[in-house]
Amino acid sequence: MDAEPRPATLARCHALIIGVEGVITDTARIHAATWQRACDTFLRQLRHLPLPTRPFDPDLDFRRFFQGRTPAEGVQAFLTARGIPPPGGEGIWAQDSDTVRRLTALEDRLFDEYLRRHGVPVWPD
Repeated sequence: MDAEPRPATLARCHALIIGVEGVITDTARIHAATWQRACDTFLRQLRHLPLPTRPFDPDLDFRRFFQGRTPAEGVQAFLTARGIPPPGGEGIWAQDSDTVRRLTALEDRLFDEYLRRHGVPVWPD
């Protein structure tokens, strides 16, 4: 018995907007805040650094390291700029390293939690 084909969800749409972040939605500030929480949590857990490192700045650090980059590239740039060496003395942070994956997953989870609780903020105009 063949099932009757059903129209795809997009077939019922009249328009599709792609790449809305920062254009229609005001999510950059949410990403900045969730990257701050993720990075500061990580920095507090570092026990092998001789000196404490300064906390994440949601304005400067977000714009410098994360805006316009993939999350993994942002984490790599942030950790490198702070002088935090990868475990095992590997020299440079790899995008597929456990730390980079964990940090990007944490930020993603924090961002999703925010959106579930508060919705997606849009620009008023």
